[in-house]
Amino acid sequence: MLDSHTAQPQTHRRKRQRRRGPNGGGGARFQAPHRPQTASRPQADYDASPVAFTALPLEPALLDGVRLRGFVQTTAIQSAIIPIALQGHDVIGCADTGTGKTAAFLLPILHRMLQSRAADPQDRGFTRVLILAPTRELCVQIEDDVQGFIYHTDLTSAAVYGGVGMDAQ
Repeated sequence: MLDSHTAQPQTHRRKRQRRRGPNGGGGARFQAPHRPQTASRPQADYDASPVAFTALPLEPALLDGVRLRGFVQTTAIQSAIIPIALQGHDVIGCADTGTGKTAAFLLPILHRMLQSRAADPQDRGFTRVLILAPTRELCVQIEDDVQGFIYHTDLTSAAVYGGVGMDAQ
């Protein structure tokens, strides 16, 4: 058959059909794994009203670091998280930027580290905590807070991140 406009032989090509996935869509053949229904853990009761940091059962040297950083009263996230974490419970907390989430998770960790060192003075020189951060800037911010909180203690810390030479760290 000839095309009347170009006098070229006209070929008929069948349109390629796309395979449909299990949900009717094309493309990916990936199927999400089956996740069994699990009972969610009940939310803990908490009091988010501000409390003086000196009223928290934190190690005195750690409280000196808190005072040095200019912290006087807890924020809502700190009031909710710190007492529960000090009891050794796992916690998940969400709050806006600048509300004190870093101190909320660091202070219970540092407190427990100081208590374990006091219980066994020979237990030194081992990595006790690894904190992962998604960005270099957040890593540096967390390290700055750690250094401020542990200033009056014998704890040490180091920030390690990519993108710069080891000397800069």
